[in-house]
Amino acid sequence: MRKLYYTLAIGLTALLLAASTHRNAPPTGFVNGTPAIQAISSLAFGPDGIIFIGDSKSASVFAVDTKDKTSLDKAAAVDIKNVDQKIAAVLGTEPKNINILDVAVNPVSKKIYCAVQTADNSTVLLTIEGDKILPVSLKDVSYSSVSINNAPAEDAKDQRGRPLRVSSVTDLNYADGKVYVSGLSNQEFSSTFRSIPFPFVNKQDQASLEIYHAAHGRYETYAPIRTFTTAQLNGKK
Repeated sequence: MRKLYYTLAIGLTALLLAASTHRNAPPTGFVNGTPAIQAISSLAFGPDGIIFIGDSKSASVFAVDTKDKTSLDKAAAVDIKNVDQKIAAVLGTEPKNINILDVAVNPVSKKIYCAVQTADNSTVLLTIEGDKILPVSLKDVSYSSVSINNAPAEDAKDQRGRPLRVSSVTDLNYADGKVYVSGLSNQEFSSTFRSIPFPFVNKQDQASLEIYHAAHGRYETYAPIRTFTTAQLNGKK
């Protein structure tokens, strides 16, 4: 009987160790290091504390494992007065020198993540939890990335001389194992909506958005989708 107990105990221990190893294993395709993020344009959360960072400057999407996986059933209300002043104070500058680019909430921990641009055009990632605002380090993290297909060239400009690359990623979202990205491409109808499987693979589906401007009597070829969301309508995704 003791032998049976020992066998069961050893088997249970092995199962627990295997489960722990599986939970702590990095997601498929992830590496450890410092992602070459040049600018944070958009934020969105995926599964298990993965935050997606749209980088229009490098025309890429980064997936970073935040390790922020402590589950919270209900988020506490957040009401921060003069949030721009408080963010500026954390960054050691004045409110006029910052631009809040995007905000996303981790669905697991309910913690708020915020992308902020400073006067020198650099971008930082912050967390907001209660009245605490803290910087998020993007050095030595677990991450993966994918480049946007058919992105505008770095020196491409529209008919008014405005750079197009800054709008290669205007918004992103995650749903059903895919990252959806809106922005501009180098195609004739530049406004593009992309679908990228996650974990990232060398495959992207895309469609163009073609808008006819009746007042101008022409197609608007440089009008990207600025924001979007996913939903269910009549039970269909």
